[in-house]
Amino acid sequence: MIPSVRGARFSLLLIPARAEGRIESAGALRIRARLKVRLAIYWRVQYLAGMNERIMIDPAVCNGRPCIRGTRIAAQTVLEFLGAGDSVEDVLAEYPALTREDILACMSFSSELMGNHFTVLKVA
Repeated sequence: MIPSVRGARFSLLLIPARAEGRIESAGALRIRARLKVRLAIYWRVQYLAGMNERIMIDPAVCNGRPCIRGTRIAAQTVLEFLGAGDSVEDVLAEYPALTREDILACMSFSSELMGNHFTVLKVA
């Protein structure tokens, strides 16, 4: 489901007109730009959510933070333990519900996430 944006239907109807060489108004261009940003965010979230089956992103669980599926343990928590110098065995002892594969999935998820280029844009 594509997220709704005010004026999205108007913007989508103008796409063929642009291909025919017609001139669009400044308002229509702003609507198109907002739609592109919203769609990019939507597809990025969908990509990240489906990237790793062990890591889930659900707005109803831990405020939408990436968590290990079936638990409320955030991937960030696991990475903070590892970053502080704890071994994988230490994390497994602290969180018996986790498996070694879950910890490796957290590292893989963070690696994929950091491999992307992010740009902060001012919206409205």
